[in-house]
Amino acid sequence: MHSYTFNSESGQFERALPKQPWGRIALIVLLVVTAATAAWEMYWRSRGYETSYDGTDSSWAEFRAQAQHAGPEYTIIAGSSRALFDIDLPTWRAESGNKPVIQLAKEGSAPLPIVRDLIEHTDFAGTLVVSVAPGLFFFKNSMHDDDAGRLVKHYHNWSPAQKMEHWANLLMEPTFAFVEKGELNLGNLLQEMELPNRPDYLAGYDRVPKLSNDTRERQARMWSRVVTDTAYAQRVQGIWMGFSARTGPLMRPADYASKKAVALAGKFQPLPPPLQVSPAERDSFFMEIKSWADKLRARGGKMIFIRPPSTGMLYQLEEQNFPRKDTWDALLEKTGVPGIHFEDHPELQGFELPEWSHLRAEHAPPFTKALVKLVTRAE
Repeated sequence: MHSYTFNSESGQFERALPKQPWGRIALIVLLVVTAATAAWEMYWRSRGYETSYDGTDSSWAEFRAQAQHAGPEYTIIAGSSRALFDIDLPTWRAESGNKPVIQLAKEGSAPLPIVRDLIEHTDFAGTLVVSVAPGLFFFKNSMHDDDAGRLVKHYHNWSPAQKMEHWANLLMEPTFAFVEKGELNLGNLLQEMELPNRPDYLAGYDRVPKLSNDTRERQARMWSRVVTDTAYAQRVQGIWMGFSARTGPLMRPADYASKKAVALAGKFQPLPPPLQVSPAERDSFFMEIKSWADKLRARGGKMIFIRPPSTGMLYQLEEQNFPRKDTWDALLEKTGVPGIHFEDHPELQGFELPEWSHLRAEHAPPFTKALVKLVTRAE
């Protein structure tokens, strides 16, 4: 006698599958998933989002791997976000005789750990362009910047699984806008919800919202909303000013808001004593950079510093906390490395920086065209 779970003739348990139109069910599921995916994609497209490549650690590691065996004809760029936004890579190649260029800048980080890694762990003998953003480059402990150091560590420990994930992402990113991890991941979307704070809540640093769409070779092109939406650009300006309003990594929201309002009124507080660099620390800082430049020069390479533009109150803040004579001028004097400062060259001026720190996308090519000529002369 048979039961629905046990066959007495075979002596084995069986589970009978109900007869269903599995082909039609699979088709319906496929249609529902496709429709939902298309609707989600259309929603974010309607909000102004476009396809963009994510600036992940693995993306940086891919191009760092190219730099490992780059020949003397290469130019490698290290820096922070201004190098990503302001330097147009196709223009650079066109103006330099189609010489290859590798972008290794990283937003929100000091480039010094990356420069050290290139000097100490490659035989690179080409041109190393180091972009200087005063608030990051001359900040205390910039030699040990956590973000840049994490990138270097990621490259040297880049696992096969991480590489496979990276190549899988590259199949999705040029097709779908909603796969953008930087802005549209669940954590960041939840942060955009306006929820009341708990009593005694301490807030961290403001999250910088979406500013760019990034290309396959790690160039940032300013998002059109930053240019056309004045309120959005002012929100970003407030975030830049907020860095000067902080008295620590965690603050009460009301205290932070009041101090940021003071900063936006043009009254900047000086750097807290723990963040100030002593003359002895600064000299040691310059001497280490000089040792790197000397090593690069000894094997036939060249290091060049560039100072891209900033404007508005952000420029004023940078000049107050990192005066040019004590930072940029001293850097060139102590290291013997040539430098290109936007204030010294009219052809690097007059470009639009909607949120005071980065060029709008249309202005990056003419800025780069002028910059390449100056870099070529400096070589």
